[in-house]
Amino acid sequence: MLVSNETVTDRELATLQMNFEMAGNMTMKDLVFYPEVQELTIENTYVRKDHIGIEGNFNKIFEEIAHSYFDAFNAKWAKGWSITNIDPALGMLTGLLKDTTLTPYVQDNWMYGGFSMQADLPTLEYVEQGVTILQ
Repeated sequence: MLVSNETVTDRELATLQMNFEMAGNMTMKDLVFYPEVQELTIENTYVRKDHIGIEGNFNKIFEEIAHSYFDAFNAKWAKGWSITNIDPALGMLTGLLKDTTLTPYVQDNWMYGGFSMQADLPTLEYVEQGVTILQ
């Protein structure tokens, strides 16, 4: 922790050490990415150097700070981040690649992902052969 004022710049008050763990999710749907922090914990926080005699439940203090930061992060990205933010022309990909999906929810050590294309639709010839298509 550093402090600055009119007479002092970046003076060290204390040095803390902690274990910070976070779990999150990054899902993509229709080329829009949805990041989300789901869990976080801060444990084993202790003061390594102390120049002013600080005291407190630092696990709780820093966890509250982190929660407020990541709650704001989740709110900011709740509507996602579109690939068109890179270049608006990339929006045409959503017309070519329908139902693009990528999610880290793993089952049997496989990540779920996929897309469909206009070319995947059955052709008129296929329909004329008497094949019933259920939608």
